Amino acid sequence: MELLDAVALGVHVPVERVCELQATDPAVADVVSGRFPATECLVAICGQTKDAATRIIERARLAGAVRPDFTGEDLLFFFGTDALLARAVADTAP
Repeated sequence: MELLDAVALGVHVPVERVCELQATDPAVADVVSGRFPATECLVAICGQTKDAATRIIERARLAGAVRPDFTGEDLLFFFGTDALLARAVADTAP
């Protein structure tokens, strides 16, 4: 497997898994969307997740697997938006 493919897979798999979790578990969507911001433990975990996302995206950017202007913040925005969407359609989506 080429480096670019390996790095792209390293981005694709965790992103896909988080989206699946958000769609099937409302609690995950709540955490990702920041529904409970005053919970210290969740704030700490979200901080660690933000750091991990930044590292993953930085590696992917350096390998050319994502656009040069894509950041960890963009990934977190995507996850937050996906979480809100998952919550909104939870009663109607298959």
